[in-house]
Amino acid sequence: MADATERRKDLLDAIGREALLAQIDARRPRLWRGIATSPALFTWDDLNDLLSRQPLEPSRLTLARDRSTIPHESYTLQLPSSQRLRSVVPQALHEHLAEGATLVVNAVDELHEDTERTAADLERLLHTHVVTNLYGSWTGTQGFGLHFDDQEVVVVQLSGRKRWRYYPPTRTAALLNDVVRPPKPVGEPYADIVLEEGDVLFLPRGWWHGASAGEGTHSLHLTYAAIPVTGVDFFRWFVRSLPAEEIFRVDLPLRASTQERDAHVQRMKEVLGEMLTRPGLADRFLAAFASGDNRRMHTNLPTAVTAGPPSGPAALPAALPAALRLSYARGRITEDGPGGRPVFTAAGNEWEVGKARRLALETLWDGAWHTTEELRAAVPDEAWPRLTVFLADLLHRGLLSGR
Repeated sequence: MADATERRKDLLDAIGREALLAQIDARRPRLWRGIATSPALFTWDDLNDLLSRQPLEPSRLTLARDRSTIPHESYTLQLPSSQRLRSVVPQALHEHLAEGATLVVNAVDELHEDTERTAADLERLLHTHVVTNLYGSWTGTQGFGLHFDDQEVVVVQLSGRKRWRYYPPTRTAALLNDVVRPPKPVGEPYADIVLEEGDVLFLPRGWWHGASAGEGTHSLHLTYAAIPVTGVDFFRWFVRSLPAEEIFRVDLPLRASTQERDAHVQRMKEVLGEMLTRPGLADRFLAAFASGDNRRMHTNLPTAVTAGPPSGPAALPAALPAALRLSYARGRITEDGPGGRPVFTAAGNEWEVGKARRLALETLWDGAWHTTEELRAAVPDEAWPRLTVFLADLLHRGLLSGR
């Protein structure tokens, strides 16, 4: 297993994790030149293999031109065996692209291992969902026009060149589904740049931008979009807990006097204020937010089926794979479990965390492959049998990958 745990350099190693966090906190764009050339995250061969061998749903593959989406019936055929999956018609696809369409593969990290690994690294760093899309274009025609995203976006130029113009936000923390539509920017752009192969651009949420490949060559780029977690998200979750309190379940006093209705609202306000000050509320929201995300979970065949799920405190030590990787990227260790003990939460599951489990999780936290012997050496001898049961449980639930 000499090469099983080799830690490959990835995009975040090239950018620098602290450097990216600093840009996000500063809310300012930044350009890194030529840092993502090796290894290539995604190649034209990867794209050709994906489009040729992988039937796709219409929502996965789209073509856009002049702010409009081209009907997928014009470049794909429905599979006889499926109501949803469609295969690409190469000639029709090529013609649309030559006429100025931009090709978009949505959530490409679900279909490509190296892209998924980088998305997972970003999720571990930022503690939120990361969506990865791939864009290919051949002409100066813009597929989407001038627009903004309500996400933090990392752009990686994979091949060719693409011109980007971007402008500061016209509304603080703007959302796509906002109550106010921010006005488009006027005047000269903040920056007008051409991304070359290997360049990486960070655009904070809300920055207006337009991009085109009219630089004499084709363009292929990835975007990693980190979904922000806002107060709107918190209250969407919080409002589901209101029926636990009687004051929110009873009828509003519609036929009462204005003073009685105001008094009722005041009582609701008092209860609401008490609920919002309960300790650990934000942590419970974050745990619930993460538990709804079941991406990055991996099957472990045949081991997980053969061994079955470990159960009970007396479960026997498990025979673990030679190397393990924490595939699920959204797990959290919090310090407010039962009796004040720390707990590990992931995908709606929860485990109490003692010293040995914490050491193992901290070793695995980077998402790289680690040998079982490395984990074995990190914990006391007497803790290893119980730890193998815990690790086998994570494998069975798809939170760890083994090989």
